[in-house]
Amino acid sequence: MGLHSVFNQFPLSPNMSTAILLLLLPAFFGAVFRISESKTRDWLGAGFDSDQELLAAVNSGRIAESRIGQYLEELKTRFDGTTVVDMLCLLRLRLELSIRAKGIMIMRKAGFAPAPDPTFNERFAEMKFLEKSIGPTGLIAIKPIVHISDRDLWQYHMLGAK
Repeated sequence: MGLHSVFNQFPLSPNMSTAILLLLLPAFFGAVFRISESKTRDWLGAGFDSDQELLAAVNSGRIAESRIGQYLEELKTRFDGTTVVDMLCLLRLRLELSIRAKGIMIMRKAGFAPAPDPTFNERFAEMKFLEKSIGPTGLIAIKPIVHISDRDLWQYHMLGAK
């Protein structure tokens, strides 16, 4: 918007402004795409590894040893046991979906065309059920450990995409 505003103020002649834009914009967009690709690559690598480690801890029962386990332990004093179990199930399910979605993204980047996940609809329905079961207050309480963003929703959508 700022560039457009400056362009419309006519600080230089229209031909000179256009020439400068034609020289600078390709470099600017190239830099933006390189930075974006680098951030996505970093996010995929770090997110994939940390999600796998956390899922392994949840599945092995070692979650209590982690900070997340300590946080869930504290939530036991504020919520009933079934709600805390639902919170742990939601954490596990989101981790599984996130890992699967990142794996699909990596496969597509490598040129493979993975088949859509046939269990996606059931898993997504389970996730929605758990979110409803936990309730808005519970979701706010687990927000620090169960991250959900537009990027995560996009990942989940990729699982069901053909």
